[in-house]
Amino acid sequence: YEIMPSLVGSEMCIRDSSMGLHGGVSSTEVNYAELGLSDSNFQSAESNFKPNFGAGIYYSTDRFYAGVASPYLINNRTKNDGNTLSPQIQADQIQHYYITTGTIFDISPLVKFKPSMLVKIVTGAPIEFDFNANVLLDEKLWLGVSYRSFDSIDLLIEFQLNTQLRLGYAYDITTTDLRKVNSGSHEIMLNYRFVFSKSKIITP
Repeated sequence: YEIMPSLVGSEMCIRDSSMGLHGGVSSTEVNYAELGLSDSNFQSAESNFKPNFGAGIYYSTDRFYAGVASPYLINNRTKNDGNTLSPQIQADQIQHYYITTGTIFDISPLVKFKPSMLVKIVTGAPIEFDFNANVLLDEKLWLGVSYRSFDSIDLLIEFQLNTQLRLGYAYDITTTDLRKVNSGSHEIMLNYRFVFSKSKIITP
């Protein structure tokens, strides 16, 4: 953590930067025999293991945040040669990149405005964007709208019940051809922040 003087009054600005790494193994198993087909090309089973790892960096202050992450950094490929007992198949686990940023503005002593954005980049696919705009009223009520490219428009309302508990509801309106069979989806969110007491040392 880095504490720096703010440009406004005598407030202090807390800056935090962090980095994360993770690793794992993907296990894939295909059992063609369970399809129940009489074709002899679908009577065998195959399995494999592929390692992968990801990384991310994140920077934030009390008014701004930005981060970049990639959960998959290795382009793994699962492929068989095909034979009389199984068809030739190929599946790729390709790199994903996520870029996020957001900030908050004071409109008035009781109103705050928080825009944010998420960019999703996948090799070989169109770049996707999430644009979000939230208004905080009296530190208790969040009202927001979100647009997700190629997918949906979302309406959001959240209540800050106390310093630790927040309850929210979102309605998702699809903008794709799925709207012919889907009139929208509902989400209920519950957020609880645990506070652990710790000693503080105050210098003169």
